[in-house]
Amino acid sequence: MSQAEATRILRKDDLWEAKYHAITPYKDKVRCLSINITRLAGKLRFQGGKDRLPKKFKGQHLQRMRTLTDESAAILDEAWEFAIRDEKTGKNPPWDRDELILGLDLYFQFDKKRFVPNERGIVELSELLRKRMVFLGSAINEKSRNTNGVSKKLWNLSSGSFGRSIRATYRPAPTS
Repeated sequence: MSQAEATRILRKDDLWEAKYHAITPYKDKVRCLSINITRLAGKLRFQGGKDRLPKKFKGQHLQRMRTLTDESAAILDEAWEFAIRDEKTGKNPPWDRDELILGLDLYFQFDKKRFVPNERGIVELSELLRKRMVFLGSAINEKSRNTNGVSKKLWNLSSGSFGRSIRATYRPAPTS
């Protein structure tokens, strides 16, 4: 639909400028969620000439009207379902590789294996992880990588509840 129609239906004067807007029928109304699809973008396939995004794609590559293949639509549908489930349950997404590296770095900096949520390092890591989530386009709430969650993750790392205990596998480099 046109810019004018979308503005009228949504009753918003600050709607972004676009040639076309897609709005779900009222009976199918759902809350708007921001989902980061960066990791999925390389898997998406489109009907027509260029069937995939370039390796170093930008958001602008998705601004063109494109038709997804059924398989790609299913990938996005699954991502949407996970986002809806996580929002309803308040569950945070699993820690990714980069977050775990930062968490392990902080873990090895602690002399005592006491992970109190108000410790300076935990507060700083929580703030960094929250800013990173916003930067990557993830929706966050008050529980998203908060100090309690970061503290609990460090405790889990120390207790080995995600696999083998780190204490049993970490060996400092020998000094000569």
